Amino acid sequence: KASDHLESLTLKGSLALYQKQFDQFEQVAQKVLQINPAYSRFYTQAGEALAKRYLFKEAVGMFQKALALNPQDAEAHAGLGTTLSRLAKLAPAKAELEKAFKLDPYNVWTGNLLSLFDSYVDYDTLRTAHFVIRLHKQDRPILGPYAAALAERAYAAMVPRYKVKLDLPVHIEIFPKHDDFAVRCFGLPGSQVFLGICFGPLVTMNSPRARPLGTFNWSETLWHEFAHVVHLTLTQNRVPRWLAEGISVYETTRANPAWAMNMQPAIIRAIQEDDLIPLAKLDRGFTGDPRRVTFSYYQASLMVQFIVQRYGFNTLLQLLDAFKHNQETPQAIKSTLGMNLKDFDKEFLRYLKKSFPYQQIDFGKKLAELVEDKKPSRLLLKKVLDQNPKLYFVQLRYAKSLIDDNEFEKAIPILEQALQRFPEFVGPDNPYKLLALSYLSIGDTSKAMQRLLQLIRRDGKNYQAAIQLAGLARNAGRPDLEQEALVTANQVYPYNLEIHRRLGEIFLQKQQAEEAVREFKVLLALNPMDKASAHCSLAEALLLAHKKKEANRHVLKALEIAPTYPRAQAILLKTVQ
Repeated sequence: KASDHLESLTLKGSLALYQKQFDQFEQVAQKVLQINPAYSRFYTQAGEALAKRYLFKEAVGMFQKALALNPQDAEAHAGLGTTLSRLAKLAPAKAELEKAFKLDPYNVWTGNLLSLFDSYVDYDTLRTAHFVIRLHKQDRPILGPYAAALAERAYAAMVPRYKVKLDLPVHIEIFPKHDDFAVRCFGLPGSQVFLGICFGPLVTMNSPRARPLGTFNWSETLWHEFAHVVHLTLTQNRVPRWLAEGISVYETTRANPAWAMNMQPAIIRAIQEDDLIPLAKLDRGFTGDPRRVTFSYYQASLMVQFIVQRYGFNTLLQLLDAFKHNQETPQAIKSTLGMNLKDFDKEFLRYLKKSFPYQQIDFGKKLAELVEDKKPSRLLLKKVLDQNPKLYFVQLRYAKSLIDDNEFEKAIPILEQALQRFPEFVGPDNPYKLLALSYLSIGDTSKAMQRLLQLIRRDGKNYQAAIQLAGLARNAGRPDLEQEALVTANQVYPYNLEIHRRLGEIFLQKQQAEEAVREFKVLLALNPMDKASAHCSLAEALLLAHKKKEANRHVLKALEIAPTYPRAQAILLKTVQ
């Protein structure tokens, strides 16, 4: 009979798991085993279904049942190995994957994972109170100290607030090549849209070396992924995608406003055009139209912000608990907020309308819709702007046309007005960037620095603005501004020698010994041309930290390189006094 077909019964069992009909699954399982007591594929596919839903611990049990029926099931060995690796159980994971590869040497996913795990001989591990961090040996002395400190900061910021007990240690793996990261997560290279992935007890992410300079802030990614560890643990991996991503974006923005997504124009346009995604459909926004994926992250974070501000943080914890107990989104919203999804959407829209200046500003109309010329003249831009002063991007385009003609003093008041109207915009040709350029052009360095500082406090990925501000601040004798700018730049790209040299010097001036030691150690790890000077700087920092023996060792290294170096000789005397 068709109803007794093993493949159709397998599909029926996996579907029952997706629908959380566990009694139905057991009934189907009994029927399958009556037909064929050795049919392991039923449990193998069940394991895959659970793993796709991030229910890794439950998936392990299914793969083990499959292997109990058929120890030669290569697919079950591969599934078990992959799932164990996502639970950060690397040794048993490799053992299962090797068994799978012997049985099926043509499985690309298994082969890729085994090759990646073999490359771990080129990695080091760094242990902290709550984390084990695996980094490439070239990254460990440079990225390691910052990643370790940031991970512990994230732990201290979130674990007590969410009242969560984590399975420790949490594992973090940081990859210098994006394709290695992709293989770790998916078994195949590619998947360029992802910067980090969290499986629960395991976080995987790109190193700053894995991405083009200035395209992502590694600190933001680490914080975002650790937030996933928290809510996945609280819900036993049952949190829906909209709440998972919403909480992680909310927490990164809460930790540092410079890590915000800065998509206010998109949300204002959505309010104006009635184009918000209903909560009932929001989970699909993360896997559907690529143009809506990023927007879905941002809208979800605003929903979390709305819940916390309107109903309190404890309500968010109650919502997570509802998902832990297998409630779906409609039931969970009803039980915690006391409303259905349509009413939630209405309340959320009211909240957004109070929060965003959707009536005072217009992002919706593109310039091409207003003028036929591909390169409209300044006069035409002015005419369009006079007809509709709400057109924010036309206002910026008009100011840019003035700058292009070196009319900086005319551009400045227009840009200042744009900044006052909507300070949140930090995209291309934003008012901060154009104002800094304009103020520098008329010789007002102080105001240029002020605008650049405001920019990097809103956009933590803007490496060029941070480096520019650091240079201006140094020339102006403002070590406080220079330090903030360099710290921001370091969160994007920690492989710039000058960042660490200058931070070390600033910390020395401020008598912050431990911070100075860290920076000069990173400087040496980056192999500077003037190693003698770097060893001397580190020796001075170590002396400040009351570590004379270590200081002596480094100053002697400086003298090996440059035996007559007066600075080294002077420091040597201090180390033996």
